[in-house]
Amino acid sequence: MSTKSTSPVKEDPAALLTVQQVARRLAVSKSLVYEWTDEGRLAYVDLGQDGRRRCLRFKPEDLEKFIQDHARN
Repeated sequence: MSTKSTSPVKEDPAALLTVQQVARRLAVSKSLVYEWTDEGRLAYVDLGQDGRRRCLRFKPEDLEKFIQDHARN
């Protein structure tokens, strides 16, 4: 199951988070963020052209859901 968004982004693009910002917020490496997206664990928006170049961005609400889903209480 893919978590790649296929709908147009309606939010302000500046509100989207970069891979680096997500990695910093989660205190993990950028390569782990890419791994999670490849595995379908972390939702993302790909702004790359024609699938030739990845340009991943993340909606803040998707990151919050990911955090909540993986929180250990």
